[in-house]
Amino acid sequence: MPSLLLTPRILLLLLPALSLTSGSSGSSPGAFDVVVHAATPGGVAAAVAAGRGGARVLLLEPGQYIGGAMSGGLGDTDYGVQASVIGGLAEEFFRAVARHYGVPFAYPAAGQCSTHPTGWAFEPHVAELVMVGMLRGANVTVITQARIVRALTSPTYHHRGGGATGSAHAPRIAAVVTSDGRRFAGRMFIDASYEGALMKMANVSYTFGREASSTYNESCGGRLPAAATGVPFGHTDQLPRGLSPYTDATNRTLLPGVVAAADVAPLGGADNKVGSYDWRVTLTDVAANKAPIPLPAKYNPTEFELLRRAILAQPGSRIGMPSYGLPNRKSDWKMYGTWGEYPAGQWEYPNATWERQQEIVQDFKQHALSLLHFFRTDPVVPAAIRQQVASFGLCRDEYNRSSDHWMPQLYVRSALRMVGDMVLTQRDVSTTSFQAGADGIGLGAYTVDVPGPVQRVVQLGEVANEGSMQCPVFCWSSLAPFALPYRIMLPRAGEVDNLIVPVAVSASHVAFNAVRMEPTWMILGQAAGTAAAMAADSARAINVTELQVRLVAAGQILRPPGGPPPPPPLHANQWYAWKGMWSVDHCGDSSSGSNDCSDNSSGGGTALNLTALQDQAVLKKSYAPSKTLPPSDVRWYSTGQIVPLLAAPRQASDIAYWLIQADV
Repeated sequence: MPSLLLTPRILLLLLPALSLTSGSSGSSPGAFDVVVHAATPGGVAAAVAAGRGGARVLLLEPGQYIGGAMSGGLGDTDYGVQASVIGGLAEEFFRAVARHYGVPFAYPAAGQCSTHPTGWAFEPHVAELVMVGMLRGANVTVITQARIVRALTSPTYHHRGGGATGSAHAPRIAAVVTSDGRRFAGRMFIDASYEGALMKMANVSYTFGREASSTYNESCGGRLPAAATGVPFGHTDQLPRGLSPYTDATNRTLLPGVVAAADVAPLGGADNKVGSYDWRVTLTDVAANKAPIPLPAKYNPTEFELLRRAILAQPGSRIGMPSYGLPNRKSDWKMYGTWGEYPAGQWEYPNATWERQQEIVQDFKQHALSLLHFFRTDPVVPAAIRQQVASFGLCRDEYNRSSDHWMPQLYVRSALRMVGDMVLTQRDVSTTSFQAGADGIGLGAYTVDVPGPVQRVVQLGEVANEGSMQCPVFCWSSLAPFALPYRIMLPRAGEVDNLIVPVAVSASHVAFNAVRMEPTWMILGQAAGTAAAMAADSARAINVTELQVRLVAAGQILRPPGGPPPPPPLHANQWYAWKGMWSVDHCGDSSSGSNDCSDNSSGGGTALNLTALQDQAVLKKSYAPSKTLPPSDVRWYSTGQIVPLLAAPRQASDIAYWLIQADV
């Protein structure tokens, strides 16, 4: 029977029937085939896919909860312009949620983006319950409160067999060590953390912040224009006009969180600042389920002077309040829009130590508690709103392994990003027509979206928010789904060969903010786990075509519904050969002098030769340009080399190519 192995504290109240194992034992289990870092939705999908692929899988979660943001308050999880591209394990998750609530599963209509019918909106503990069931069914060993502090890498590594697809001399991770000193060995490793912590420990190339617009020729790249607009307060991420950035009339001291103009990058320039973080606050108005909201440890009313001025500037404006749209009258509340974001608080987080990151998380919690206290008590807040905020309650039946029922997961939208041999950019994710990729392993369909300010800046003597970005617009109806290439999960050639990174993928700041949806990370995670189960010892050496076949068989969607069908997958010894690069010898009746091999009845083909016009030729698994293909899907040859055939070449579906069979 499949079993889920957990520490004593995990799901003790939620799922008492589970078999539990100690998380504090000094001994370590034997080597695993696949070790996954972090039980985010992407990590859960990776672990489940690897387990279903026959691998022995260990999932190490630094915290107490399974499910990351989706079990940490993000119950109204965004799915994009076309939810119908969500297949595989992500679809399985949403179907299980629908079954839990006793409603039929259906995809939201295209172009809805933020409409969440039951089945696509869920309580946090239900998200965890479903994910735990998926892990249990895949026989995944799970250990919570197991924080990796070190990656043990070998100095050199030679791919078995020395083939062209290996990464000669690339290091590999042999084992990881947790904070309590336990060592876990593995064949393949997956970093599914929001922070990219394991890849950083393994010395994989990474970045954070915003590239200059010129780096990848992105119109939405770099520092953006900051515009203070006169729209009603609470309706957008902008501020009322005319708010002074200074504490008093001397114009010497800036308000907390406001950045001087001299400290802002030039328009389109690079900086190391990431988009906003916040809490997705789980509240209820059901009296029997309400738990008190803690008071802030330290409340400083001057922290909210800018907010006070904004309310006074537009006293009749609507202030965003929670709606109880999740089942059983619970909220997924993005607190007060821009005021819940705590701009500048997140800048240090991506590249900080784990200890410093936890301090920043506590700073965010204190900011949120102080903000709630401000709206409960400050006289500038209208009395009716003060009374409503005073009635808020956290949920007694959520986060019950935390003493105060506060959310366990800060919504970290973007932290470190890997820099691989391929970097996804704006042109890849903002397109009106689908562009198939040779190594596509899933689809994304979300608008580029940074929902809150990166920073508050001084502009023309007043305060303006900068960095909020919907590129070109939110829920862009003309957006086509975009391919998710396998290569964006791989470190650079010569770096770690047995690591796959499905969350902190190789993407620009712009493109990452189209990828960063939890269902998309589940799609990437499923591909990562499937690839890890396939791999002997190198993520780069797997057959990507075979990976795609396995993913499609498991329900993953690689092309938009209704699009032209892809060419049939090739067998291991089948390849495409462009006719302009190759001449065909001994095909059919050699005495005829004809190179027409479209009639395969004779079976006389024995070899392919390069034509005299080509000094370099390829055999490949796709019609895509050779240099865009992964190493496993292309073979390079020089003038005069001969490739023996197993059968006469056939006409491929593209008239410019032969379909050949050869052991190469």
